[in-house]
Amino acid sequence: MLHKEVIQSLHELFSSKTYHADKIEITLPKQTGGYSPDVIIKAGNTNIAAIEIKTSNALKREARRFNNDYYFQFKVRFFVYTDGQEFIIYDRFQNTKTGKQVDLKHLSDIITESLSTDTIDKIKKDVIDIFLDEATKKQDSLPQIKQLIINNKNKMYDELKISSDYKLYFEGGKTDLNSFENQFFINLLDNKVTGKFYRYCSFERIFEDLNNKTIAMLGLPGMNDTTEPNYIDNYLNDTNDHFWVLPHQTIEAINRRFILSCTTLKDNLLQWRLYGDNARGACIEFKVKSNLKEKERFYLGKIKYANNSDEHYELVFLKRIIDKVKRRLGLELRFVLLYVWRHFFKPKEYEHEKEVRLLYLPKHGTVKRKWILAEPYTIVNPMVLFNIDEFPLEITEIILGHKSTERELNKVQLKQMLNDKGLSGIAINESTTRVYR
Repeated sequence: MLHKEVIQSLHELFSSKTYHADKIEITLPKQTGGYSPDVIIKAGNTNIAAIEIKTSNALKREARRFNNDYYFQFKVRFFVYTDGQEFIIYDRFQNTKTGKQVDLKHLSDIITESLSTDTIDKIKKDVIDIFLDEATKKQDSLPQIKQLIINNKNKMYDELKISSDYKLYFEGGKTDLNSFENQFFINLLDNKVTGKFYRYCSFERIFEDLNNKTIAMLGLPGMNDTTEPNYIDNYLNDTNDHFWVLPHQTIEAINRRFILSCTTLKDNLLQWRLYGDNARGACIEFKVKSNLKEKERFYLGKIKYANNSDEHYELVFLKRIIDKVKRRLGLELRFVLLYVWRHFFKPKEYEHEKEVRLLYLPKHGTVKRKWILAEPYTIVNPMVLFNIDEFPLEITEIILGHKSTERELNKVQLKQMLNDKGLSGIAINESTTRVYR
């Protein structure tokens, strides 16, 4: 049968068919430099099947060359080889690697049938087993994850969903702190912050914040580690892409993520040298306000640093789960909240910083950015300002660097300024670290 006759027969067969109430369409992908099938069968926004038309002599030979990656490349459930008479169909939910031979009528029945309850049930149970298997392998390092899974199997089952493009995800992660995915990352990173933490900066920066009763958070691109904006993408995908070569949409998204970098190290020599203007600046002591959890889109945690082998065992764990789900079930598992917690991983070289980070992820268009030159790196960078009373962290103390200008006089003047602005509860002290030339 000729190529155009096969396409015509597909049009006739599916002309009155629907899938989940959407009309089925036969589309012909544009042929580009890469491989693409001859036909895509879709309904609404869902790609259902990809069809490759072959001669009768080449049909079975070509079918044997089927690659599981086609499911993901074309975002389809089915991949079909046909000569117009025989149809060899591969189903990512049933026979991911072995084709099943059917006729045209049977092909129509298979493609228009929704996922069965039994199939969905099996997928969910298999995913839970994969999580538990991988947590058990790392029992010494991840006992909290193993226990979380054992205690929350029903919640995992209920929240696990399959999207129209055949991706698995956990529902409720973005909005529900008690959702499985939220609890999964909280337990996986084990990076809860307790007690006080500190931010070193220039004297000009702290004066401006206190004088205006604001606290600034800076965009990710202005950090001292220029690899940070796409560090996790490079880590998970084994790539080495620079931030400035990323697509425009990705760069725009990264410039809508803001952080306040602090440390657990109080009055620390190295921190003064690196971030406190070589002890001419100031150190701000923070504590968490009781309403932090109620503040939408703020996330606080300690940074996780790579080990001596440049590995993050937490990310290795995620990667193994993702790979096993794809290999065993023919599905892509997407951790929705990775877009949040990805910003709490850094290379081992920065471990000395003992960083505590507050992350802010505003909804698109809900916050006005101010553009500055981030010092001391002179990087064009966005910044957002928050009223000091509404910020989820409280300033409890200002420590002036040992080399700060007119230190004794400015201690008195800062106290007077804070009294005028209703911030008299903030203590003003001097650094006791004096090992400087």
